[in-house]
Amino acid sequence: MEIAAQAYYASFFEEPADAKNKKRELFGSLYYDIFAEDILPHNLLVAFKSLQYVRALHKELREEYSFVKYAELHSIAMLHHLGINTIEQLEDAKTRKLYEKIVKATAEVVSEEVAKLEDDYSHRILFIAPTTLGRIAESYRDKFEK
Repeated sequence: MEIAAQAYYASFFEEPADAKNKKRELFGSLYYDIFAEDILPHNLLVAFKSLQYVRALHKELREEYSFVKYAELHSIAMLHHLGINTIEQLEDAKTRKLYEKIVKATAEVVSEEVAKLEDDYSHRILFIAPTTLGRIAESYRDKFEK
């Protein structure tokens, strides 16, 4: 249930940093926001399946992109933001290409941080920052929507 709540909060609320940092609050102060009476069980399932989907692709991408494990909640937030909201869409080959674009946009943000912070850079710190999702979305727009 914790993983489903994290995935749902990261994607449908577009709050991946809080979903990662505030796990205890997902079943505390945020509980009634997440599990509101009008929650659609399908959305909870889609969020959970999105996280499973991204985790399955980690194995293929982690050699080239060491950050993918840290960015998983950001990746599903971006998938949701870009309109992947059904299980059928997750099974579509186009989603794989979309995910790869998200990873490339995320790599740009990681590269910027590494250049700025050098030896002080940490994947963990980048992906708990509340501004990282916005930076990834901006990188995606700059790279793929022009």
